[in-house]
Amino acid sequence: MSRNRFQTRRDVCDARWKPPSGRVPVGDCAAGDRWVVVVSTPTRRYGFHLWGSCLLDALNESGVPDADITILFATGAHAGQSIETQRRIVGDAIAGRVRLVDHSSDDPGAVVRVGENAARHTG
Repeated sequence: MSRNRFQTRRDVCDARWKPPSGRVPVGDCAAGDRWVVVVSTPTRRYGFHLWGSCLLDALNESGVPDADITILFATGAHAGQSIETQRRIVGDAIAGRVRLVDHSSDDPGAVVRVGENAARHTG
């Protein structure tokens, strides 16, 4: 018996996006909303170019078109990235589907307060 339970890319996607017991599936809360997916810069490698399309596909299947999805690169206080660097992080296929934006921490007009967590940190 094979130790690899994943036979296809779809198997990997289904396993990654299957919600834990008692949690709401991505698709049940997605339709009608615009989505921002935050990804890291090249300083942290985690394979978004390999699994990111699974997330986009799950959102699409839930009624969220690519036009309503933005990938935001968490550059923090670092300088913005070239489109080539962005494409290297997410992969050409994903870069061709959705809007790509660098975070701009030094632009007050680009930073929005969205709330406060239990520890009273705002963001």
